[in-house]
Amino acid sequence: MAKQNWPVVSKRDFLGQGDWSREYYEGLLVVNHGEQGYDLGVELEGEQVLKVDRASADEIKDRVQYWGARLEDIRKEYGVRDNRTAEFYRG
Repeated sequence: MAKQNWPVVSKRDFLGQGDWSREYYEGLLVVNHGEQGYDLGVELEGEQVLKVDRASADEIKDRVQYWGARLEDIRKEYGVRDNRTAEFYRG
């Protein structure tokens, strides 16, 4: 997977931007922005989140599955040492 130009933000800023948030898989955060849709982010080390996508209500289930399958690779690429996401995705 080629490294993308996704923004890295603080977890606090990422979670504080929406109406609610949820962690679908360990390390995959989703924030609801109401009519504006959902932001998806991959939790990195040091309270940082990599914003990877924005999805509409119609797309969110597919986008969560898409990014859930890529969590381990993304976290490795960004140097996350504790890479427990694979067991959660397979479960």
